Amino acid sequence: MNKFIRGLKKNWLNLIVILLLVVLVVGSFGLGNIGGRSYQSKSLGSNYMYDGIGSQSMDRYESGGFAPEVEVRKITKNANIDFESDHYDSSKAKIMKVSKDFSTIILLNNERKNRKDYRSLNLNVKVDALKLDDYLKELKKSAEVEDFNVYSSDVTGSYVDYTERINRYNIQLEKYVAMLNDDISVEDEIKIQQRIDQIEDNLFWLNKNFGKLEDKIIYSDVRISLSEEMSILDEVDFIDFENGFKGFVESLGASLWFIVYVLGFILPFALVYGIYRLGRRFN
Repeated sequence: MNKFIRGLKKNWLNLIVILLLVVLVVGSFGLGNIGGRSYQSKSLGSNYMYDGIGSQSMDRYESGGFAPEVEVRKITKNANIDFESDHYDSSKAKIMKVSKDFSTIILLNNERKNRKDYRSLNLNVKVDALKLDDYLKELKKSAEVEDFNVYSSDVTGSYVDYTERINRYNIQLEKYVAMLNDDISVEDEIKIQQRIDQIEDNLFWLNKNFGKLEDKIIYSDVRISLSEEMSILDEVDFIDFENGFKGFVESLGASLWFIVYVLGFILPFALVYGIYRLGRRFN
């Protein structure tokens, strides 16, 4: 017995290292079992299984993927078009009429003048995506097109992911609601209700973002810009008395300041030289 105790005292450091290794190995196996996606709740019993859906902020959920197996694609399509016209009023009237004929939703209608009183119009509208091509075709007749582009995006992967995720949560919600009708303890009922609240919150954000995605598919965004064409004299600033006189005054002021700086540098030397010459004359 004494020999065993002496051995322990002599090799106590090695024993501590071995014990730490055993604890780490056992702990890693325990964590591996806990990390599984499905386990039986001790308080809820073997009939209530964890669904494996993590809680995350659905307003930040972003999905993607090309989803090549889906035949019916979900496409968003938008456009930008810039006009310039020497008949501004009539061009504006045509743009507004075409937009009204196609039942567009005007999100922005901003008109302004520049310093030379030339006007410009900026419109942001939503139009039925199925009518976009016809709308743009008629819109191009309003004035001279300076810039035009149409851009599309395939969002099929996101659409499929949102749909599957919403269906999955709805199934889980039905399961947990059914659990409330079972003979369970008050503690289990509270836990189930908390899980129901969590799923309903996630469903709210998923449905909200899914609705935004559907809106982008159903409606196309079109940005329209109309500028009044400038005369050749105004465009090149052939005669601009106001700015010309302003530039002359600024140049004159800069010249005067330069003269002041030069005089400030020369005057001390001139003064010293004048005193020196005056002194020699009296000598």
